[in-house]
Amino acid sequence: MAHAASRPRMLPPATAAFTDREEVLAWLGALLDEEGLAPGAPTIAVLTGPGGMGKTATAVRGAIELLDRFPDGALFADLEGASAGTALPPSDVLVHRRSSAVSVRTRTDGPTCRVPRPCWNTTSAAP
Repeated sequence: MAHAASRPRMLPPATAAFTDREEVLAWLGALLDEEGLAPGAPTIAVLTGPGGMGKTATAVRGAIELLDRFPDGALFADLEGASAGTALPPSDVLVHRRSSAVSVRTRTDGPTCRVPRPCWNTTSAAP
């Protein structure tokens, strides 16, 4: 388990008004309790549906409710998937997550860059 000071807590705040998702939240919790899972094996849940129906709010609420089940921390990545035109490629999200985890300076690579790219600086550790 990670030291308390190094555990990421990157969840956005839960929405104030949240209703009619108790069944989905129960399903998320039950996924973690399934028998026969290999110790340490990842559990993946996929929430689908049209934009604006509350998938992100449900995922965040579920993550907050289950936070004690993840003692090493919690990460959040907004994939900006309201449409195919705005959705970030998973590789861009991973590059950004990795670069922020190793504390590198970032720069943008022009008008089409939507996720900061790492700018490795060997002379200074300052972000």
